[in-house]
Amino acid sequence: MASTHHTPGQHPDALKPDHAQPVCLLPRTKQPESPCISNVEPHVQGRENRVSLLEELRTICSNPDPYRAIEGLHRLIRDGTETTSTFHRKHYSNLAHTNHTSADEVDRYAMRDALQWWRHWHRSLKDHYWKLLYVAFSIIPEDVTVPPRNLLSGDFRLLGHSVAEMLNGLREENVRPQIIAFMEMCLLRQYIVQYLDKQDATVALLTANHKESIGIIDTAVNMTSLMNILSMDLPSSPLSSRSASSGLHFVPTMDAYRERVKHIRFPMSGSLRRMVDSYAKL
Repeated sequence: MASTHHTPGQHPDALKPDHAQPVCLLPRTKQPESPCISNVEPHVQGRENRVSLLEELRTICSNPDPYRAIEGLHRLIRDGTETTSTFHRKHYSNLAHTNHTSADEVDRYAMRDALQWWRHWHRSLKDHYWKLLYVAFSIIPEDVTVPPRNLLSGDFRLLGHSVAEMLNGLREENVRPQIIAFMEMCLLRQYIVQYLDKQDATVALLTANHKESIGIIDTAVNMTSLMNILSMDLPSSPLSSRSASSGLHFVPTMDAYRERVKHIRFPMSGSLRRMVDSYAKL
């Protein structure tokens, strides 16, 4: 049941937040001789290459054939996602700044979030074991820097399951192959974007416009984007089913939203933890 988020020799406590290094949104020093003030690491190498990677990603995922898109994503992950040694230092770091004590606990809270999300939008959990694990796989890269190569190789597992096992499980639940291919494409795309974003967030922000970082404005754009993502839950949730709660009720019922505000994880009840544990591979 143990998870393998950490590389050999890495203590699970590496997932704990570093409270000694608060995030500063404003640039520390003025640089009048430069037309831009960067709010990211000054010596990140290969930023232009990573912008090109995201541009290539957009081209690959625009292919209407998901099978061809998956082939392109596998090649992109194999050849280009880990371009500098600075990337490896951040592997499996926990950026959610929550009070996790182990990688295994990170897994369980991702599964809890998947269960709460599914119950709100789709109600019944019956006959959806692997679909719920798919949702959990899509949640965890938001908190943890997961190398896409490790996802494909099976070195990264969630509650003991590899992504290949999860996709095979979707076939057992009679999900159509074309739909599974599309789901795999979306998942790989998310892992690539989340991985690159956690290495250098400015790359993701600037890809579309081919512009340099402009410091505090980048931060404002990033924060605004997060608020837009959260607000998407509000108008759409009443449309999900006749029994769904209103959007104004949705955010308070999801522990994950409140935890992100307080930067802590709330303890799970015994019954909820047993439900989460039922998704762990024995």
